[in-house]
Amino acid sequence: VSNVLHGRGLYSTYNISYFFLVKRLPEHIQVDDPAAQKKLAKKLERQQVPLRQDYGNKVSLFSHLHQYSRKMPLTQQLSIPSSAIHPSVVRLGLQYSQGIISGSNARCIALLHCFKKVIQDYSTPPHEELSRDLVNRLKPYIR
Repeated sequence: VSNVLHGRGLYSTYNISYFFLVKRLPEHIQVDDPAAQKKLAKKLERQQVPLRQDYGNKVSLFSHLHQYSRKMPLTQQLSIPSSAIHPSVVRLGLQYSQGIISGSNARCIALLHCFKKVIQDYSTPPHEELSRDLVNRLKPYIR
């Protein structure tokens, strides 16, 4: 096993490759494949993502990518019980999808502000521990 100079010392190639796992995808998978589109539609249906109409003008170079019209609002067909998802999380998701918040730092800061609002609106139920219940309430938003 060869050694590689990395940072402050020598590390074997074996140790470095342990940290970098490469996941390979089959070469035959394409987005415009009908089977792939059907699989994607089922996945979106399970996640209750509203369908949007395809955008009319497609550039041949990008025809394999999904292009959606912004005319239909994302929340039109969305039926979320008020207790399931905090309104600030829904608002943040819509802002992400519409491109209002872009850039990694801006998205991270907006997410932290969103969690701040969720925590401010949180109250510990009777006979529950704050540390356990709060973590269980935040887990669905982090997935």
